[in-house]
Amino acid sequence: MQIKAFLEDNFDVTIDSMETHLLEVPRFDSLSLIELMALLEQHGATISLDDVMAAENLQVLETKINASL
Repeated sequence: MQIKAFLEDNFDVTIDSMETHLLEVPRFDSLSLIELMALLEQHGATISLDDVMAAENLQVLETKINASL
């Protein structure tokens, strides 16, 4: 899964850098995080909220998500 495209397609966000932490993405808030977790579950990802929050940046998050698929 490409997290940049996934976020841009499912949320009203633009990703400028994969070095950004998820919660630093403009217009991505805590409600978006809840929606993201539900979407990831629908796609079969078994990543936990703790793992999502612990990811240093979007590149690390993408790696963790892909490992959980």
